[in-house]
Amino acid sequence: MRRHGHLPGPVVPPFSSDPHNSAAKRAADWHDEMSEESYRTTIGRLIWRMGVAAVLAVLLLAALAFGKMVYFMVQEALVVMLLIAITVVVLWLFLVAFVLFQEGIRRAVLWVKTGIAQLALLSQRRVSPPDPTIPPPLQR
Repeated sequence: MRRHGHLPGPVVPPFSSDPHNSAAKRAADWHDEMSEESYRTTIGRLIWRMGVAAVLAVLLLAALAFGKMVYFMVQEALVVMLLIAITVVVLWLFLVAFVLFQEGIRRAVLWVKTGIAQLALLSQRRVSPPDPTIPPPLQR
């Protein structure tokens, strides 16, 4: 009979006399009756499996912690790259605005110069009615 949690062992009657200690030998060597593996090998493999499972669990926890750290590092790198990209775009817009503004100022200055020149030419003509004491200019 096998009880829960215990390995099967030899059945020894409680009160018997055995001159050759065959029951004791069977009790000492009962693990030989196990199929294919000995008791030590079975326990060793169980301990090994538990150890491997514990090491894998610790590695998984370490990988998760490292992954979380890498995630935050990548997130910070993306934020820095985004800020650099925004700065480059803003500087480019300021440069384009400056060039356009400079071109507009140049045109405005040119327009003012030509306007002043035209006003100077126009100012040489008479704008007021002719003075009656001065004879009108000769027209040819």
